Amino acid sequence: MISSFALLIGRMILWCMPAAIGLTALESIGQTLTAGYLPLSFSDYFLQFSNSSLLLFGWLCLFSAVLSFIFVWLGGIRPGIVRLFLFLFFFLFTYLIIVLDILFTYTDQYALHWHTIMRYFGVFSFLVAGAASLILGKISRNRQWSVPPRLFFAFTLFLFLLSLCFQAKPVFFDTRDNTLFWGGALLVILTSAVGLTLFAKSTRRLNLLLFLLLVLIHGSAGCIRFQKASTPLPDPAAGRQIAATVPSKQILLITVDTLRQDALGLYGNLRAKTPHLDTLGKDSLVFTRAYSPAPWTYPAVASFLTGVSPRVHGMTNGKTSLPPAIPTLAESMQQAGYRSCAIGTNAFLLPRSGLDRGFDEYFWFPAQAVEMPAFTTGLSHNLLLLGGRKRANAAVLTDHAIDWLQQHRNEPFFLWVHYFDPHVPYEPPENFLPEDPELRKAGSSFSDVRAARAGSIARTAREREWIRALYQGDVSYTDEQIGRLLGALKLLKLYDDALIFLTADHGEEFWEHGHFEHGHNLYNPLVQVPLLLKQPKSIKTGIVEVPVTTLGIMPTLMESCGQAVPSYLAPNTFPVSLHNEQPGESAPPVFIGTNIFYDPLESVVFRNKKYIRSLTSSAEELFDLSIDPAEKHSIATDVPELVAEAQALLKKAEEEDAALRQHFGIGDESDYSINLEDVRSLEALGYL
Repeated sequence: MISSFALLIGRMILWCMPAAIGLTALESIGQTLTAGYLPLSFSDYFLQFSNSSLLLFGWLCLFSAVLSFIFVWLGGIRPGIVRLFLFLFFFLFTYLIIVLDILFTYTDQYALHWHTIMRYFGVFSFLVAGAASLILGKISRNRQWSVPPRLFFAFTLFLFLLSLCFQAKPVFFDTRDNTLFWGGALLVILTSAVGLTLFAKSTRRLNLLLFLLLVLIHGSAGCIRFQKASTPLPDPAAGRQIAATVPSKQILLITVDTLRQDALGLYGNLRAKTPHLDTLGKDSLVFTRAYSPAPWTYPAVASFLTGVSPRVHGMTNGKTSLPPAIPTLAESMQQAGYRSCAIGTNAFLLPRSGLDRGFDEYFWFPAQAVEMPAFTTGLSHNLLLLGGRKRANAAVLTDHAIDWLQQHRNEPFFLWVHYFDPHVPYEPPENFLPEDPELRKAGSSFSDVRAARAGSIARTAREREWIRALYQGDVSYTDEQIGRLLGALKLLKLYDDALIFLTADHGEEFWEHGHFEHGHNLYNPLVQVPLLLKQPKSIKTGIVEVPVTTLGIMPTLMESCGQAVPSYLAPNTFPVSLHNEQPGESAPPVFIGTNIFYDPLESVVFRNKKYIRSLTSSAEELFDLSIDPAEKHSIATDVPELVAEAQALLKKAEEEDAALRQHFGIGDESDYSINLEDVRSLEALGYL
């Protein structure tokens, strides 16, 4: 009995291990073929290959054991037919997933149907594998047909060597003569596979070859893991020095996702419960006419971390990363001698966005619950995602930030904390739910964004009041956690000397212009954001009514740190010397654009006016913000000279952005693509 069981386990390993290597080789090839991927180093290649193959090996063994018990032991089906079904299913499903991954690199036409397509591919692979197994089983019933393990090993060896060639070509053979390279590579691969197959005529020799292949893959990965574990990580901030004349050695940037300006008490909302931000406002310059350059996260955050418009950095669709030529705020802080850290949550802003560049530490959520370096195309990546994701609410982020502050309180630092809770789904903690008992009965959370956008729910004023109340509860909860963070600064005796920025990436619409959520238009509920600047010792406080853009965060911080501000950033530097000023005719124009839904729009705020126009039709609006801050009555037809002035400003801005892209060497078509995870992020956040 024991010997039979050991034989069964041995056969399972003999078949499943080469299958796992072959499947992983397909994933490696798929990752290389996916546009935008930089070649992996060989250490990363072997580490990811080892992890992916072990993961797939475990799943293959599990499926093999279950299918053998059901169909072989209970059903009397031949083991070879069960193995044929298993391997056909896994190889076909992996191949189709890789094809889908490559497809989504070039188009998001079917992004909304990603999960549906995956299920269809799974069912298709199951049916094809089942049909092929039944047909071959029927044909071979009275014949002694079998596939020798060495032939299957030769197939997986061919795939592994092919994946090595895909990995080696950009590293060692960066040549345009692809025909010569691949001709020679295929000749070597086929010769090696055939020669080793002929060598492995006996089971002992086959086991020896399999053992050597496993040593190459997993032995290399083991050495890499040991080297990484035994090598102490260098301190990224070691050796940096900060100028003695810098007024603030502690800089804190707090951003809140989806925070409307009028959701805060300090901006006149008497019903808002935001005591901590209201108190911060008393110590700060409060900008009442601050605008985000875009009505959704990805372009807006990229802009305030680089100081350039979305048209320049090109991060306008959720599928491109930051071009390496554009300097970032974190890099400028590094150069000034600050230790830099980012803590936050938003699936768009994970390191693959490139926005982590310049940060010494980047703690971002959501993160995979099972953290394992593996290939990001194919089946193994999707199997890892089955473990779920680690998410973080405002309390978790604040705990991380306070711990970090305690560790680095005696160093000059730049800390960015990005809170996410006011974003849908609205699900405030119980003590922040609506006080109105009737609204509480409606529910404690809201997440059906698509239905609300389509108008199939939230049709009544009472339903909309409930949704807005849940949002306001999330804002109050975030205010409480920001209060904890500011309280920690005070306990650590850092608050008085700290320079603190607080703002939002964009706002949120609650049907003021007939729509819900964000990303779809350029009206003030979406693009007018809170902006507070607390200077060291609170040397200046009060109200600033001059229109500004959050693009000014980077140059203002650079100026505060004694750095030279590049000429392309200088026009947006905040007028921190002003307060209680009325918006003058000489205030520089503020440009807004890059909505993700409906007609593409662009806008300019100038001379107390706001002009919005469609880029695909003749639709245009002009509002006099001094008498119509709600943007309800367009005067575009009444003052054509102002419309012409606005159009001239937009044209000039477009030309300047094009020149800046040329300055950075960014072409018309960005080559800085990111992977399919951002398509999934778009869907998860409701953008698709």
